[in-house]
Amino acid sequence: MMYRAAALLLVIAVLAAALPAIQTAVQPAVHAQMLPPPEHVRIDLEIGRDGTATVSHHLAPSPFDSRLEFIEGAAGAVVTAGGGGDIPADAGGALIPAGSGAVVAAYTVPGMAAQVDGTWTSDFSYPESVRFTMPEGAEHAFINGDPIPTGQDRRFACHGCRMLLEYELDAQSVSHAAEIAGREFAITVISPGGSGAPTLGARGGSVSFDVGAAGYVAATFSTDLLDGPYAVTADGAPLEFEWYNATDAGAQDPSLGTITAKLGSASRIMITGTAVLQAGDPAIDPAADPAADPSRDGVEEGPDEDPEVYVLVAAAVAAAAYLTYRRIRRSRG
Repeated sequence: MMYRAAALLLVIAVLAAALPAIQTAVQPAVHAQMLPPPEHVRIDLEIGRDGTATVSHHLAPSPFDSRLEFIEGAAGAVVTAGGGGDIPADAGGALIPAGSGAVVAAYTVPGMAAQVDGTWTSDFSYPESVRFTMPEGAEHAFINGDPIPTGQDRRFACHGCRMLLEYELDAQSVSHAAEIAGREFAITVISPGGSGAPTLGARGGSVSFDVGAAGYVAATFSTDLLDGPYAVTADGAPLEFEWYNATDAGAQDPSLGTITAKLGSASRIMITGTAVLQAGDPAIDPAADPAADPSRDGVEEGPDEDPEVYVLVAAAVAAAAYLTYRRIRRSRG
């Protein structure tokens, strides 16, 4: 009995001696989990051509402790306090002490985007607003299948989102000038693997072209040439598509529109819509005016008719008919 009591006292003494060390090891982790996130000034994320992302968090000064969570997959993080000096970081983030000033955290995310069936793809999630810069050569980006015009600076903002980001690198651009009703319109197709020159339907109600590989395709044309409603087919089968005004992507002409669609393979694409201009329509095609027809050169036109002549002739015909009617009645009477 005495031995058991002595052993119990020994265990209690060992635990009492180790308690401060246990508290020191556990409390920071628990404390970090309970801390609020810092206030962001901005987050910049730039994707390189190899799919690696470079990320920088710019934090506002705060008198309170906070916990900065990194984007998943972060590597090589360096967190710098506003007054200089590094703040320790782990693989998932960093504890930002109160009074650290304007903190900047920088790191990379290797393989944030990878090629899937020829299209660069990233399954991205982060609760804060992020400003993306796409790699050079990525003229169009798509979020959950919807086009996101990035403009000349290749940037767009994601305001706290979970998204499937897709984009094409070095897609080839082919343009064709279609002339109809005396006007010239450019039709431009951007696609992976290149495309054949787009052609306009015989009556102007469709645009067709061949695409050489799977991926996203974008066709830009004037709504003065082909207006909606639109339908798109790939090798004759209906294809889901999106339409947006090209001025959203920086185009100057407000009549320009772009149709985008994702192809599973090389295909023959046809976009059908409403023909606005049709060759041979005198109302919109001066060349179709008979007065401008060269085959009528040398043919004399008659003098302009006076409307009063028609009135007099009609009156004379009516009078003659009435007199004839009277004569017939008298002869019978």
